[in-house]
Amino acid sequence: QLGYKNEYNIKGTWNDQFSNKYRELRKNLEDILSQEPKNVNIIKYLDLIKEKELIISSIPLEISNLLPEEKFQSFLKSHIHMMINRLFRTQQRIYELVIYDCLSRYYSSFLARNK
Repeated sequence: QLGYKNEYNIKGTWNDQFSNKYRELRKNLEDILSQEPKNVNIIKYLDLIKEKELIISSIPLEISNLLPEEKFQSFLKSHIHMMINRLFRTQQRIYELVIYDCLSRYYSSFLARNK
């Protein structure tokens, strides 16, 4: 995330915009990442994701058994990066930055609440 912020020289006003975007998305993000989502539309999508997860869940474990930890972490980062590139047709790096920023804020908040 920091690399992307440095790449785009994200400071001041940009950080405010990221904060605003996170506040806008926070409730949906919390619902998506919770164990018991409440939004019916989110539940439908999560059901589809869970179906796919059942099919592919053994693959990361198999790959992690074949690679040393640092190479496995690098593989995961690359895989996430490529997945985002496929999801968004343009400005993929900006979307990736927004996603990482929102997830970072979410997890920081989650950890603070659960101390």
